[in-house]
Amino acid sequence: MTGSSSLRQIKRLAEENDFPAPDFVVTTINFEGAKIPERYSFESLRYLPEIEEVSLKNTGVQVVGFEYLAECHKLKTLNLEGTHVEDVHLKQCKPLPSLKLINLRGTGVSEELIKTLKATSKGCRILSD
Repeated sequence: MTGSSSLRQIKRLAEENDFPAPDFVVTTINFEGAKIPERYSFESLRYLPEIEEVSLKNTGVQVVGFEYLAECHKLKTLNLEGTHVEDVHLKQCKPLPSLKLINLRGTGVSEELIKTLKATSKGCRILSD
């Protein structure tokens, strides 16, 4: 089963009101180095309210749906190293007060935006090239 099919199943179960089960909590998603579709959407994360860590490191994907991250109130770590994330994607994202670490190494995010993020993201460590 691939990462994207697993997330589609989570979405389907949530839409059918079969997920999440009260005793089932997902706090970490790690696709590090996995072969997933070229475009990955954060939309599926809206069905995982307890998510704390997401890693797409070295997947080379173009990430879309950053607006859905605003629904991840407990997200602490976001690893986007080695993805095709650019300024336009991050600008869709609303501030996440719970975020403590974001890794932007090896992405297309500009130095200008990284400086802005560092200045405005209190309590969040931002890793960049």
